Amino acid sequence: MLGVVRVPVKDVDKFIEYLKARGYEVEEGPHTVLVDQSEVVSVKIEREGVLQGYAVVHFITPYYRVELRGLQDDKEYLRALLEVKYSEEKWRIPVDDVAVVALSEELVEMLGGYSDEYPAADGELLVSEYRRRNPQYQSTVKLLVARLLDELA
Repeated sequence: MLGVVRVPVKDVDKFIEYLKARGYEVEEGPHTVLVDQSEVVSVKIEREGVLQGYAVVHFITPYYRVELRGLQDDKEYLRALLEVKYSEEKWRIPVDDVAVVALSEELVEMLGGYSDEYPAADGELLVSEYRRRNPQYQSTVKLLVARLLDELA
């Protein structure tokens, strides 16, 4: 069985905790920071050493707030980035549904029961602004899923 499931996720870390709590082993692959200051990561999902699927996650972090401030001065921009780095605020919010390339029906069924909330009070606003500024945001996940499917074939 091979299928792609789109999961509405608002908190990447809660999503990963959800998988782990249901007996899945989760391994995050390398991630990439894109020019629009969003990030992408692939997540390998296994159970008892057997590959169950991959998730492709396109997300923003608290650093995106700095991008929205439109700072022109390099020193101010770097100072703002350092403030975020040393703050206690750590979260990852997807800007698109998480795409899961599922290799088992069990994984598909389990994902159907997932729901969560934004980890930041302004999460919905940040995602809306990101989407407004980057109208092609959905192509990122689509391209990565296509590549994953090609590699699994």
